[in-house]
Amino acid sequence: RAAGASGGGDEATAVGIGAGTLSKLSAAAGQGPLYRLDLPANARNLQIRTLGGSGQLKLYVRAIRAPSADGSDADYSSVRNGTTQNVQMALPVSGSYFIRPVGGSGGYANVSLSVSYSVQ
Repeated sequence: RAAGASGGGDEATAVGIGAGTLSKLSAAAGQGPLYRLDLPANARNLQIRTLGGSGQLKLYVRAIRAPSADGSDADYSSVRNGTTQNVQMALPVSGSYFIRPVGGSGGYANVSLSVSYSVQ
């Protein structure tokens, strides 16, 4: 399943993840990895968080397609000061979500990305 990969975006380069935590993420300002989360049809209470580490981080999430690095086309975003960001959806639509933690001014280092949801 390469949803959206034929559109010329960078969806095909996304790293597949599931529920759990990725640690020690780092990126320069304006940069960041791209992750793909495939949610089952019965998923509820999706929570995507970044925490810990140092620097500035912006969290962008988009269904079906990857969000741009500036977040202008993101479906959900969290852009508070620091590295603690949070995106929540009580009733997410099943399918692929693309998650892009982007470095703010000065970037970020040693940040954790946590993804959780329940299955009903």
